Amino acid sequence: MLTKEDYLEHLGQIEEVEEKMHTIYSDCFERTDDETIKPIFDALRKDEARHANMVRTLMDLVRK
Repeated sequence: MLTKEDYLEHLGQIEEVEEKMHTIYSDCFERTDDETIKPIFDALRKDEARHANMVRTLMDLVRK
């Protein structure tokens, strides 16, 4: 059976991945001048920010 700590550890790892992907897509967004690709990177970085927020919300629920 998984403990609260197990869930928090796993969610923490997921949060790190989401934040790293946000950083990568933000960097790609800033570096490209291609107006076709730029909105895609913008959408991806916003998605990753939402994902990280969802993971933090789950972590808060597990901590209760």
